Amino acid sequence: LSFVDLPSIDGAWAALAACAGLRSLVAESAGMSSFEDMPMLPTLQNLELVENDVEDVAEVETLAQRCPGLRRLDLRENPLVTEPFYIKAVAQHLPGLVWHNNQSTKKYTAQAAGRGRAHVNFDAEVNAVDGLYKNEGCSCIEGNPCLDPTTCIDWEHREAVAAEARRRKGLRGPAG
Repeated sequence: LSFVDLPSIDGAWAALAACAGLRSLVAESAGMSSFEDMPMLPTLQNLELVENDVEDVAEVETLAQRCPGLRRLDLRENPLVTEPFYIKAVAQHLPGLVWHNNQSTKKYTAQAAGRGRAHVNFDAEVNAVDGLYKNEGCSCIEGNPCLDPTTCIDWEHREAVAAEARRRKGLRGPAG
């Protein structure tokens, strides 16, 4: 339903509510400014309303009441995302979200390899989310020191880990 002026279509919400198995709705640039007219959509799990006109943070509570099963929400490029307390309202009213504004809501922390110069398994698969890319891993094990502690295997020793990775690969660079 992207690029369709949803509020101007009589019966649009009623038609969507009649879809008993509706799990995902994508309505980019659809002229949405409020969730007041939205009926109950209990099976809706994914809602993408990028580039609409939702302005009021109170709309988050209304949305949570209308879509209790929501797991993924994307409201990027709506005026309300720049409002104070927007993130707090989402956390309060939609605690079941696993994906919000194109980012995972899961908190990943890389496990430290230990104190000192501990052995790091360079063949291990690291699945982490730094807020930009899904499943981005520690770049130290590729030879480049990490820039974010969230995805780093051993943040305190990232330079040494990266140097060791470059040495093992036969690469040369700063300090290794």
